[in-house]
Amino acid sequence: MKNIILLTAIIAMLITGWSCKDNFLEVVPQDGRLSDAAFFKTTAQFDSFIYGAYAELQGVADMISIPSSLQQDVTSNNSVAILPIYMSPSNDDFYNKFWQPFFNISSRSNILLEKVADAPTLDKARIEGEAKFLRGFSYFNLARAFGTFPLLLQSYYDGQENIECTPENKIWDQVIADLKDASQKLPTRALWGDANLGRATRGTAYAFLANAYMYKKDWANGAKASEDLIALGEFGLMPNVRDAFSRGKENSKESLFEIQFREDNNFNWGGNYNKGSLLPKLTAPSTVDDKYAPGGGWGSFVFTRKYADSFEAGDARRMELVKLPGEKYKGEDMPDTLLIPGVTATAKNAYSTKYWRGPKVGPSDLLNPQNTPFFRYSEFLLNYAEILFELGKPAEAYTQLNLVRTRAKLPAKLVNPDRETFFNALMNERRWELGMEPNIWFHYTRTGRAANFLLSEYGVTFQDKWFKFPIPQKDRNQNPKLCQNPGY
Repeated sequence: MKNIILLTAIIAMLITGWSCKDNFLEVVPQDGRLSDAAFFKTTAQFDSFIYGAYAELQGVADMISIPSSLQQDVTSNNSVAILPIYMSPSNDDFYNKFWQPFFNISSRSNILLEKVADAPTLDKARIEGEAKFLRGFSYFNLARAFGTFPLLLQSYYDGQENIECTPENKIWDQVIADLKDASQKLPTRALWGDANLGRATRGTAYAFLANAYMYKKDWANGAKASEDLIALGEFGLMPNVRDAFSRGKENSKESLFEIQFREDNNFNWGGNYNKGSLLPKLTAPSTVDDKYAPGGGWGSFVFTRKYADSFEAGDARRMELVKLPGEKYKGEDMPDTLLIPGVTATAKNAYSTKYWRGPKVGPSDLLNPQNTPFFRYSEFLLNYAEILFELGKPAEAYTQLNLVRTRAKLPAKLVNPDRETFFNALMNERRWELGMEPNIWFHYTRTGRAANFLLSEYGVTFQDKWFKFPIPQKDRNQNPKLCQNPGY
């Protein structure tokens, strides 16, 4: 934990890259030491610090790789992760791709909440709401991944380097409290306006709040948060599955929250931009050149053939978002139609076109400035379907599930009150709808269906310890009181 704690103490000094054009850190005293004495006074200064929290998410390809790999539907160079080896405290993936970035976000949030209390800004409620959302969001992700960890609600206090873990139930209570508060203080999408498109909204908070209640099995409050989101009237499914991943339709009505990569004046928070992600290059076949992928494809983050073959006949998600060698594909940024090469090394692969849409469209050969969805309205509908079923409302549950199926050009499922029948249908829709997105694995672990899925689909025997990630050993080496999840 020591690295995280030290980060908390100094992170306020590391924000110049997210400022407006002026250097806003006052040097006090005049011996070169930095101080925040002249900072955290105006709304613009608070916003500049908030942008840094959003920036922590820009390693999204790394974040997506863990849940996608654990589910085994994603392969790297024809090899899926060997889970008994991969699920290890010494595997730095868990530190670099989940533990550290989400603690960085919560650290910024704690600083914001302390500073805004005494600040002379006129936007205190909104700033507090955004900070509460970001902290709730970060602890939401940490809780579903690790279960238990030190719950830090202050920027720093003595003895923090040796803090013990907080029980998971208490962490979920804090997540819910933060998201509830955020849902009352964040602007709606309309109130934010186009200049702030992509920042967390009231609807974003409702979506994560409903999902958090699902971990507590508080179905009534989960339904209330879901209904509050729907009542806003600001979100819905895009007409076609392709639309949800179109570069020209970023931050659409289907987007509840997405990772922002900005480089134009219309989407340029604080005078800075972020050049993009590696996902288009990672997910493109290694056999295509820079005419069809950014600097050429790497093919290192692709679907298995088993995943591609799992879809129902006629599913638009299979036809539009998953392509096989030998099939034709014309991404929106491609100059012409590509016949995807089929060679021995890639014959068992399937390619996601959620992120691979053509050659580079920005200033970098490797990074494309296209946003990456983190939570979409279609996922919210499937969550709402589960909540309604748990409340004894199967007809209403199937209504929500069938909205997603209809958009995929599939016939509606008939209402069936049998629990196993419903959950089989629900998890299939999640698999097809959310493949290679950040949240799919956690739906398997939360519902207790990971073991059956891994065994039946990939012959992998699930180990109970895999319900949670291992606490990174590098932090346990520094903090002797830091816990470890059972079995690791």
